[in-house]
Amino acid sequence: MLAFLLRFAGVWWGELYNPVHNYFEPDEHQHLSLAIETMQIFDATLFEDFKPNRLNTQGFSTQLGFIGAIVLPFFDSDYRILLILGRLLSLTYGVLLVWLTYKIGILLFKKEHVALLAALFLSIFDLHITYSHYGVPEIFHVFWAYCAVYLMVIFWKGSKPFLFEEGKEMSEFDIKKYFNLILFSFAFCLAAKFDFIPILIFGLMSIWALRDRLFALIKLGLATLFLTTLYFELAICFQNETLINSFKWLLEENRNLIGNDNHLVINPFLYLIGGICGTSLIVFGSMVFGLFQKMKRIYLKMLSKPFSFSPALVFTVFVLFEFLVLWNLDAPFVRRINIFLPYIALFASFGIYNAFANKTKRKWAIGITILYTFSLTIVSQFNFIQDTRYQARDFVQNHVNQAAKIYYCPYSKMKGMPKGVSEIENADLLVIHESNYRRYWKSFTTPFVVPECCEGVYHCKSEAECLKYQKVLSGKSEFELVKKIEPVEYFPERIIYKRYFGTYETFLGDVLIYQQRPQ
Repeated sequence: MLAFLLRFAGVWWGELYNPVHNYFEPDEHQHLSLAIETMQIFDATLFEDFKPNRLNTQGFSTQLGFIGAIVLPFFDSDYRILLILGRLLSLTYGVLLVWLTYKIGILLFKKEHVALLAALFLSIFDLHITYSHYGVPEIFHVFWAYCAVYLMVIFWKGSKPFLFEEGKEMSEFDIKKYFNLILFSFAFCLAAKFDFIPILIFGLMSIWALRDRLFALIKLGLATLFLTTLYFELAICFQNETLINSFKWLLEENRNLIGNDNHLVINPFLYLIGGICGTSLIVFGSMVFGLFQKMKRIYLKMLSKPFSFSPALVFTVFVLFEFLVLWNLDAPFVRRINIFLPYIALFASFGIYNAFANKTKRKWAIGITILYTFSLTIVSQFNFIQDTRYQARDFVQNHVNQAAKIYYCPYSKMKGMPKGVSEIENADLLVIHESNYRRYWKSFTTPFVVPECCEGVYHCKSEAECLKYQKVLSGKSEFELVKKIEPVEYFPERIIYKRYFGTYETFLGDVLIYQQRPQ
């Protein structure tokens, strides 16, 4: 219930009910467009004046399209209703992932109180809450990835030959049932983010389990290939032309997008601090301790039984493979850290329970950790309610000459602000938002130093625009800063992050208002 309530509030955030909509998360439009493409397969009259033209992964959008095809005829193809349906779908997967984390906790640690605490941690993680109330596939992907690994562990614990020391043999019906559920999860994981890691892990486990039975291994491999392909086609509604175009586009988006960077060196550190800030410093420290304790136990056990598998080890290998993929991408984003959050929650819970033998001290440690993490989340989520753009609108309306020529960058303009000009050169007032200008300054994708234009900039519009922004932000232009509106930050990990990388949430951020210097 807590997980639902924390996420449900965010479904309604943004300028949803005005003639000019501003949803504050521009990536939502990509997936809504793809959902409309799916809806039009079933009903061509839905959004008949809208021509989908966006590319991205399709799994989330296909499911949203199925739902929209049923619901939207009753709402005259209202785009805002489709957005709310997308956010509710994401919220549903967010709550399901909390439940799945509890189930994984039981599987890994065999202690319900550890599993319950892990689920509670995930339910109050700020980063997980944020992406559970956006209509984007981040949580959708994480759910199906963890579901696939969870199911394959159960499958190999209950089918011969056993990979794990403990296990109860399944009936032939249950083996077939779990096998199909695993492949179904593979398909949605691929459709969500082209994520092949769970399939890779299943393949390695299969090779080990059937290393002496070549025919059975080939039979399993062919069945996996055929059924996963079939389920994948269903997951994208057989829209293969969009699939091919999206795959090519995403390949370009994630390979050498920043020409001059050093991501192989700095990415591990970036994801480390991003993980800390998306959970909390105390939780992350508990996770490190818990992981060390669990891996030590597994190591000692493997000394006596070298070929015994551990469910915790399988999930650890899964997370390491996911990290290796992200390590290789040259543009890190905090949203990608979502794949690690259930794992952090699980081992943080295990760590706290193993750090304190005394029950009173343990209760105090759990209480302090929950209070600290939940407080960080409440402060961060409050920034959505009191968005800096609302405050900027009030400032412009009350303190700026209505005859002023104002330049608004993308993400900064809101309904109620005066009409603007299209070029900085023609303006005597600038209203710029961090979601746009941070790419030209220090950020999570261009950390530590001001990047080189445009070789060091992610999605650089032009070298001229880059140089303009850097000149303004450095205070070397004809504009001077008259107002800086910032999201509030009170916690040390977020304050440090803000100092070096800007605002943690990608599409929240500072609004800077500049005016022409007096002549």
